[in-house]
Amino acid sequence: ANHSWNHMLHNCCNDEGECGAVVCNQIGMWNVRAYQNVDKDTELFHFNSKALRQLIKTQTHGTIAPNDKLHAMGRMPYTNTYRLDSQNSDCACCTTDDVPPWDPSFDCSLEKPTFSAILSALVADELKSSGMDLYGWDLEWGPENWGDDCPSCTLTTAENLADQVIELSTADACKDQFEAHSYQRNYAFCDSAAHLGKVNILTHDFLFEDGPRGQGATTNLPKLRDFILLMKSKGFEFKTLDQYGEMLTGNPGSKSSKSSPKSGKNRKL
Repeated sequence: ANHSWNHMLHNCCNDEGECGAVVCNQIGMWNVRAYQNVDKDTELFHFNSKALRQLIKTQTHGTIAPNDKLHAMGRMPYTNTYRLDSQNSDCACCTTDDVPPWDPSFDCSLEKPTFSAILSALVADELKSSGMDLYGWDLEWGPENWGDDCPSCTLTTAENLADQVIELSTADACKDQFEAHSYQRNYAFCDSAAHLGKVNILTHDFLFEDGPRGQGATTNLPKLRDFILLMKSKGFEFKTLDQYGEMLTGNPGSKSSKSSPKSGKNRKL
C-alpha cells in the first residue's frame, strides 16, 4: 500500500527549521502537526507512486510487477483512516497539534478533533477522489508505552493480543471502537459481512528488530510466532492487505474476490 513518500516527516521540524526523519527521532514529535497542507501532503502520495515505479523500472529493465497497487491502495501515516465503499472513518486524535498523544496534557475528543486530524481527513478525501482506497486498522499491535526509553520492550503478549482480536471480530466491539476513536462513524459496517470475523492489524517493523529502540528480534519475534500459531489453532487465517481489500470491497486495484464465506471457524486476519 502507498504510505506516502516520507511518512509526512517534511512536517516534523525542530525550532531551527530542520525537518525529516533524523530530526523527528531526536525531538520525538512524529505525529504532532503531521498534516499541515492538504495539497502538499496529498501530492506526496502521488509522488511516491511515480518515484517507486521509476525505481522498479530501473531495477527490472522497464517491467512493472502485475500486483502493483501503489495507485489504488494507501494507508495514511499516523492516523487510522478508511476510505472504502464499505467504510468511511477518521481518527479524531491520532495526530495532534501541540504535544504527542501520550502526553498527560493532551486534550482531544470526538467533539473536538485536532486541526491536524481535520486536515488528514481532507487529504484522505482527495486521495479517494483520485481513485485510491485507504485502509486504517482495527487493532494496533504496538508499544503499550510509546514514550518509554525502550518502546519495543512494552509490546503485549501473544495471548493478550489474541483476546483483543477475537473480541474485535464481533460487531459490538467494532462499534465501541468507532465510539472511542473516530469522528465519522459507520456502525453499519460493523454488522456487515465485510467486517464480521475479520480484523485488520497494524504493527511496526522496528518492534521485531534488535536496534536503538530495543531488542525487538530477541524479545518480540517469539511473541509473533506464538500469536500466529495461537490464532491458526483457533481457526483464523492470515491475509495480506490487498487480499483483505478484495474481501471488503472487491476492488483494491485488482480482480474481485468472489469466493463465498467459509463455514466453521475460519476467520480472517
